[in-house]
Amino acid sequence: MERPPHQSPEHTDSQLTLEALSQPYRDGLPDEYPPDWPGDPQPPQVPVEDADWFPAAPVEELVLVEPQSVVRTFVLIPGAGGSAWVWSRVAPLLVEAGHEVIAVDLPGDDEAAGLTRYAELVVDAIGSRSEVVVVAGSLGGFTAPLVCERVPVRELVFVSAMVPQPGETARDWWANTGASEAQGEAARAGGYGPFDVATYFLHDVDAEVVAEGEPYQRSEADIAFESVCDFTAWPPVRIRVLAGDDDRFFPVGLQRRVARDRLGVEADTLPGGHLLPLVQPRLVADYLLHATRPGHVS
Repeated sequence: MERPPHQSPEHTDSQLTLEALSQPYRDGLPDEYPPDWPGDPQPPQVPVEDADWFPAAPVEELVLVEPQSVVRTFVLIPGAGGSAWVWSRVAPLLVEAGHEVIAVDLPGDDEAAGLTRYAELVVDAIGSRSEVVVVAGSLGGFTAPLVCERVPVRELVFVSAMVPQPGETARDWWANTGASEAQGEAARAGGYGPFDVATYFLHDVDAEVVAEGEPYQRSEADIAFESVCDFTAWPPVRIRVLAGDDDRFFPVGLQRRVARDRLGVEADTLPGGHLLPLVQPRLVADYLLHATRPGHVS
């Protein structure tokens, strides 16, 4: 089921470890392709025609979604490799603001795991909590909708993430969205050449952060890219998309187009590349804590 424009009904009353990419993240990658580093009751599905949608708040001024007294549980899902360390700079800022954070570490390098197991782990981590905001980074976008079909959530946020369609695999996502072509066009326009980890992931990450992240490297098993994202509908809640203006892996134009085509929303942007949680943790945290109208957030 496709989602209509405007993502949210008017009222819908730690484990920390590093995102990694594996050889099969996209078709055609060589076997030696390195990991991306620093790079846990079924809710009712509301028919689109019955949902009461309203636009997000203005970007010119950040407006709190709820009173400060409302405590949210931010569930942070990592990308390929499954290391929650990628959220290690954002999580303390959310806690500082008075909220609970669960950064879920996933067994990305386990060939027996895959999307179903990832979703189980996230659902288990959530438990009986309410006021849940699911935040998915990169490949974590394929786990997020599976979670949202199993637990009630207040909001879903994609951060530099893949937005799937029901029944799609992460491997097929590249061809279905034209991601490889968009990546190549951006590289030619930016003059930074073919893929390598330093150029596409670490170009704007502080050297000290890169060094800190080395122990958290791990590759992503093939099974995650071959697993079907078996969900039926997006949850009837606010859905937002945050992209980096200088994301070289998922160029911002690609993310904007996919957000419009698949979610009916406009992507918001921040300065920075693919690893926004490591490069702009304060701005990412502020974005998660506040609602904005589509546009550039700075």
